[in-house]
Amino acid sequence: MPDVRITSGSALPYAKAEKARTALTYFNNGAIDNEELLKNVDWPNYEEVLKRMARTQAAMAQQGQAQNAG
Repeated sequence: MPDVRITSGSALPYAKAEKARTALTYFNNGAIDNEELLKNVDWPNYEEVLKRMARTQAAMAQQGQAQNAG
């Protein structure tokens, strides 16, 4: 007798994990940007994260310009 059990249930956790893995692969290969990655992995409040990232990049750019000028 085979040792196999069949149960009914959602494949959602597996599908969600596979979608996240695929999105990460695309991101690492440059095919999608930060926003698309965060949307695909269903990151909570991803819009706010993107705003913070933009503010950080702007501050770093401004700091770099100040160092180049001085």
